[in-house]
Amino acid sequence: MPLERVFLGTGRHCLHAVAEHLLHRRPHGSGEWNLEELLLVLPSARAMRRLGSLLLQRASEQGVLYVPPTMTTPGGLPSAFLAPRLPRPDPISDRLSWIQVLRDASRVDLKPLLGEDEQSEASLEELARRLSNLSRELGGAGLQFEDVLKSDAITGSFEEDRWAAMHRLQVTRTDLLARCGLEEQDLAVQQLLLEPGSFQGTRFQQLGYISADLNALQRGFLDLLSSHGVDVFSMIHADESQSDLFDDHGCVMPEHWMHRAMPIDEQMLRIVDGPGEQALTVIELLGSLEEVDTVDCATIGVPDPDLLPGFSRLLPSWGVPVHDHVGKPAGRSSLCRLLVAVEKYLAHGTASDLSPLLRHPIIEAWLATGPGVIEDPIDAYADYLEECVPLELPTFLPDRHRDLAIAIRPLLQQLHPMRHAVESVSDRAELLRGLLESWLTPSFESLSEEDHAACELIIERLGQLAQAPPEIAGSMSAAGMLRLILSSLETSNIRSTRDENSVELIGWLDCHLDDAPVLLVSGCNEGVLPRSINADPFLPNELRRSLGLVDNDRRYARDAFLMEAIIKSGRTVRFILGRQGSEGDPLKPSRLLLASDDDQIAPRVLLVSKSPSSAPVLPAHGSGDGGFLKCPMPTSTPAVQRMSVTSFRSYIACPYRYMLRYVLRLRTREDPPSELEGGAFGTLAHDVLEQFGRQEIDLQSPYLDAAIVKKELDSILDGLIHDRLGRSILPSVRLQFETLRRRLHAYAPVHVAEAEAGWKIHAVEKSFGDRKGNDHPAAALPGEPRIRLTGKIDRIDEHPEHGYRAIDFKTSDKGKGVESVHRSSKTGRWHDLQMPLYRHLMASIALHVEPANLCFIELPAKMDRTRLDRPKKWNDDILLAADDVARQIVSDIMEAKFEPNPDFKAHWDDWAWICGTGVIELEEEEADS
Repeated sequence: MPLERVFLGTGRHCLHAVAEHLLHRRPHGSGEWNLEELLLVLPSARAMRRLGSLLLQRASEQGVLYVPPTMTTPGGLPSAFLAPRLPRPDPISDRLSWIQVLRDASRVDLKPLLGEDEQSEASLEELARRLSNLSRELGGAGLQFEDVLKSDAITGSFEEDRWAAMHRLQVTRTDLLARCGLEEQDLAVQQLLLEPGSFQGTRFQQLGYISADLNALQRGFLDLLSSHGVDVFSMIHADESQSDLFDDHGCVMPEHWMHRAMPIDEQMLRIVDGPGEQALTVIELLGSLEEVDTVDCATIGVPDPDLLPGFSRLLPSWGVPVHDHVGKPAGRSSLCRLLVAVEKYLAHGTASDLSPLLRHPIIEAWLATGPGVIEDPIDAYADYLEECVPLELPTFLPDRHRDLAIAIRPLLQQLHPMRHAVESVSDRAELLRGLLESWLTPSFESLSEEDHAACELIIERLGQLAQAPPEIAGSMSAAGMLRLILSSLETSNIRSTRDENSVELIGWLDCHLDDAPVLLVSGCNEGVLPRSINADPFLPNELRRSLGLVDNDRRYARDAFLMEAIIKSGRTVRFILGRQGSEGDPLKPSRLLLASDDDQIAPRVLLVSKSPSSAPVLPAHGSGDGGFLKCPMPTSTPAVQRMSVTSFRSYIACPYRYMLRYVLRLRTREDPPSELEGGAFGTLAHDVLEQFGRQEIDLQSPYLDAAIVKKELDSILDGLIHDRLGRSILPSVRLQFETLRRRLHAYAPVHVAEAEAGWKIHAVEKSFGDRKGNDHPAAALPGEPRIRLTGKIDRIDEHPEHGYRAIDFKTSDKGKGVESVHRSSKTGRWHDLQMPLYRHLMASIALHVEPANLCFIELPAKMDRTRLDRPKKWNDDILLAADDVARQIVSDIMEAKFEPNPDFKAHWDDWAWICGTGVIELEEEEADS
């Protein structure tokens, strides 16, 4: 029986046309519409559900009893007809079988695939993943590695040795699966096509399908069914007059679609700049198109999966709840991120690898049930890393971190035995399952729907590992097993339950069979629509074409047909094109949007490249309720009774960010440092100079020889390094120590020069505050009784003639001088009040300091610029003006004036996500260490 092509026509939704066709093809009779002997093959489960609803609706309208058809996707087609001779390998067994084959392979077979690199567990796992994916793709097209080896494109080429090795490995794997009692589904179908007489028949009399492109195996199977009397028909969403654009199986013919003009008019296009503007344009269209009355009236197509997180976050913030039909990749779930963190620590074991584990909410909750007496192990561990920057965790942490050691010991006791042990896969799977269940117990009730779904997938994979046939199970490290589980979940998505009041986000291939009156397709850029593959190391585009696999031309032809069918379906369609990516990188428009008649190509190119963005204008920052950039404000803020002298700078820069840090006391948690950060570097320098100062005070006379000063500074630095960091030190940190040593050496002659001028150290690290350990109480700000000043003065010097001076050490790379750091020479505007306010700290202990004696000692990267810098232009009037600014700031804080500064600029903004801003590169500013 020949395969039939059915042209459904245009002007209406495809699935509605399918329902009408089935009603006429298999009309109801005797009060019953029985489609039991019909098999329908549709591209997706979503389309199957929708067509099922439409068929039920038609039956209800006709008032007949309805017996539904069987539906499946192209991937499930063979299973509807073939009873498996042997069980199919599950995802874990599939990968384990490849790993076992590679472990047993000779160097002759591995060298063409791995080169001269040393074989590691991870490299074999990655090669197994690639071979598994290749085998699956080629098998779906009815090909084996041997077929590629014998192709004209490979025979005699430099690739021949590689494909010959892969062929031998695939034969070995097929035999291994057979010994395990397993068989690949594609292999069974290929065998059936080679021996069509073995086909046992089917209960289905008819098979209808919708597909713009089929692989060779699917075509062969359909032909087999047709030859055995099954009425096979392809349903094509096009007019009969376009029949020459489709082949005998109803699939697009690339040569006819590659240069076909798309029926797009300018009204359908919206050209904007970045991803945020795409989301805002979607919101505007949902509110302005007359056809959108309810959430069911519109669907948002998102061909680019990178846009989905932003859409899922931004649209609900504007009152448009959305549901991601595709679902979130399982690998992005909280539980999979936990497994990633565990694998990294087990594989590498560095001190920094433990941080992501401690920060994970599940581990945080689990540790809270342990014996630790520390309030926040995460912050404590971050402080330990910042202070010591170790390469590996020592057996014993320094005494000052004893509470931290107690808190994290239960976790380390579980992980350390697993780092180097290699056990059988089944035994290790049970241990990992028990470990995961132990960690999940304290927070299981609070897990999200997504976490529960991810947990089921992980437990399922662990079960597959535990039950793997012994011929392929072998032994494996815990890190390797976790990599295997995570790799097997790469193609798994976690779908959330849809809120009936949400708009659906769907992928490009679902757009054609969606039947909402309005379809908004965002992210119409080249490389995504159509998707292209050009750099595949095993199957580049030209080889794909020669083998009959899906290549770039076939993808383009398929997407061109789908776009034309969507446009001609009678619904309202808008295509949104972004010109920039999330990082500001330029994006090309989709070739499909430029596919026009010859006289329209140039105007279309100019339209998408030169026209101004059509995105709606954003509300002004902080203006109006619900404004996109309006920063969230707390309903109330704690009373501020003390202010550090350095915090005034933060308020001047941005009152809102000051509130986040100093009033609400929010903190950011960053990745562990790979070197001493600016603050830690400065702290170490301060500690060296503090000990040196105390040493000189004890001697009761200053050092007057620069060589002796250098020697003493070296001794103190080496002692601090040994006490704090031990022996496991990152190489980058060792370089920093030597950099600091050179800076301290550059300071030595400066110190001697000041001593020779009559200055001697009076005190070091004088602290003012109300906490235990402070040297003196917090000081008053004259004229402002509502606040007390806190702070620490790095050093106080005294001179028999010039009195006292306050010194602040600066270790930032560029030394700008005390005056330029605090005040603009052009406008007189204050940027910082630290040194002027030091006067009041010193006055509280009866030490008077002149304006010219508020000094910096700068230890910059350019060591010839090391100096003691005095403010040459400061006088009493200027400092009194600084006091006025300080009092005004206090007054504003008391009135809770914490509006964000729209002109805020910084090298790095910890609060960018809250404030809706980005990072702006600036000339380096002075860091307060």
